[in-house]
Amino acid sequence: MFIVLDASALILLDQLELLTALLRSGLKIVVPRATLAEVDSPTSHAEARNGVLTIVEVDDELVPLEHRPGLGAGETAVLAFCIASPTSWAVIDEDLGRQVAKALGLRIVGTARLLSFMVSQGMCGKVLLGDLLARLRQVGFWIDDQTIAAVLSEPPPNLRE
Repeated sequence: MFIVLDASALILLDQLELLTALLRSGLKIVVPRATLAEVDSPTSHAEARNGVLTIVEVDDELVPLEHRPGLGAGETAVLAFCIASPTSWAVIDEDLGRQVAKALGLRIVGTARLLSFMVSQGMCGKVLLGDLLARLRQVGFWIDDQTIAAVLSEPPPNLRE
């Protein structure tokens, strides 16, 4: 079982200074090469060079042709990896990518729910989930009040299963 990060999740975790904590959590975190190519993050690229962030090659052809229009290369790669490894969790924030993941029966969370999981596992120190969600907005991530309320009121996903 893997957690497969899309570009937005990778960028946001880096901006929140939580990427290193996630990578050192003992979870199997992977990023498709096409996704990493979309990210301009010195931390992400350094962790990849050091072998801490596992970069994977995927066959985009695994994503059915009718589901590819409008998807970016990184999203397509995340979905392809999860099709090949169906117990994996895709971390995708973009609506179209999430819709395709659901249509394909893949396991999916967004960055907000990934943060909920990380807080529940003690990966964020003493930082509260509500504060992290507020910081998402501060770094320019659009998240609506309804999603924030849902993430705060629901139990965190179990990304270890």
